[in-house]
Amino acid sequence: MKVRCYFNLHKKVWSIKAMEGPQKGRVVRHATTVLLADAKPVVSQKGRERVLRERCKNVHAYVEGRLSYAGDERLALPDWSTEVTYNPYKYTTFVRKSDTKQWLGGSAWALLQDRRVSVVGGVYGTYDGLERMGMEGKTDGQ
Repeated sequence: MKVRCYFNLHKKVWSIKAMEGPQKGRVVRHATTVLLADAKPVVSQKGRERVLRERCKNVHAYVEGRLSYAGDERLALPDWSTEVTYNPYKYTTFVRKSDTKQWLGGSAWALLQDRRVSVVGGVYGTYDGLERMGMEGKTDGQ
């Protein structure tokens, strides 16, 4: 089943929204761990603009893919997996959490666990939006 997942700040778990079938568009489950195949980031730019304008969080960024696992059991990815992050005040999409800050186009697998998103088999690109947004030379801690 194709789904979109986001971290639910109120329940402190991942919310899983169906993207096909009779419950399309509805949250069908909550889980502490989610594993997605053929994952890709989805960011609503209108939602991001609203966050920037109102300085108030709203659900506008998801990880979309085919649901492989959803539950409370902890899973582990290989050591060579890559953590990605999204901050609407710094980036227009999900980026590698490393120094390179390359944007994530998609991945073979994504593990959503502990408010973190880790991917295996990621496709990345050069992110030049930092310069356009006046963020050049800044890191996550700034």
